Amino acid sequence: MNSACFAYEKYSYNQIIRYLSIEEEDRLFRVLPERIKPIIVCALTTGLRLSNVLNLKWESIDLEVGFIEILRQENKGHKRIQIPLCNKFRKELEKIGVKERGFVFINPQTELPYKGIHKSFKTALRQAGIQNFRFHDLRHTVGTRLVAGGSDLQTVKEYLAHSDLKTTQRYLHPVNENMQKAVNILDSF
Repeated sequence: MNSACFAYEKYSYNQIIRYLSIEEEDRLFRVLPERIKPIIVCALTTGLRLSNVLNLKWESIDLEVGFIEILRQENKGHKRIQIPLCNKFRKELEKIGVKERGFVFINPQTELPYKGIHKSFKTALRQAGIQNFRFHDLRHTVGTRLVAGGSDLQTVKEYLAHSDLKTTQRYLHPVNENMQKAVNILDSF
């Protein structure tokens, strides 16, 4: 099975983890409204939950050091989160126009912070032909890509601010796909 288009994986407790393949991401970005593209880039480079993304403030971003910091009281797990700033997201911030204070993502129609992007996101998913996908699955995409890229589970756990390593273990499936590729190589001899 081609891992580039494989975007479902079962894990323990009969639950399904859903993540974006590279092909799906390309299709999604072709149809996303420009105003929410930076929000999706933020989610795909930070692994933050929707509430953290929409409530992100410029005061939480240190462009010089290259970190985003989410305080305990602003996070579901009540953990302080520090995430390195990805160059891809840094470029989006520069497009938005870096500010000293206030919310990063402002709705241009209301000039207020976004309360949600559900309708726009759902419409874009439909137009891109992506099914059974939620905003939270962008977080799963980050975990999946980190593991597939060789990050160890402890690093992924810290990056996603999981309290328990068992939660992070759901992202082991890319390793299993690599193991299957290895077996296929051996079968070919």
